[in-house]
Order: sequence, then structure tokens, then C-alpha cells
Amino acid sequence: MREVVQVYLDLELVAGKDTEFESTMRELADCVSQNSIPVVFDFYRDSAGSSEVFAVETHESERSLARYFEVAGPILERARACVRPNRVLVLGDLSQTMGATMVTMGASVVPRWLQG
Repeated sequence: MREVVQVYLDLELVAGKDTEFESTMRELADCVSQNSIPVVFDFYRDSAGSSEVFAVETHESERSLARYFEVAGPILERARACVRPNRVLVLGDLSQTMGATMVTMGASVVPRWLQG
């Protein structure tokens, strides 16, 4: 069984925070790399300069997601000051504790339905 957990984020940039958000995301990527956290990030933004940003995080497992929050928490807090979440989905099978934590943070948790 796959343990992969994906986090899909639809975010609205706060006016004037574009550069700060980008810098914080680069710092986050460095932190993840330096701490060998098994996560892959993909960021998407309309080339027309829309204030809407999409991100997909692919975590190796729930354990990797927990480590990510533990190590990168302060950086994530700074990033949250730059955006307003439109929608956050956590896709994957999480423990009850982690699922409740994600819901408390404003995410919708969607367990795996079919596996291919």
C-alpha cells in the first residue's frame, strides 16, 4: 500500500507580498533539502500575474509530513502571513490525530478511495 500524502493548496497572495512569499518559499525549499525531508514541491501561477498561486506538495508518508511541520514550522508561519488560503486539500490516509490537526489548520482531509 502506498503511503504518499499530497497537499493541494489554492492560495491568494496578499497585496504587496509577492516577493516576500517567493523568498520564503525558496527558504522553505532550502530547509527541506538541508534536513533531508522527503517532500517534493510544485508551484503554479498564471503568467498574466494573477494573485492566485497553486502548490502541490508530495510527501513520502504521514511521518514525512509531520517532520516537515516540525522542522519548517517557523518558515511556514511566515509564508502564511503572505497568503489567504482559498482551499487546502490533504489527499491520503492519515491517522486520526494527524487528520484532526490538518482540519484544525483549515484543511479538508480526503482519504484514498481507489488505488492504482
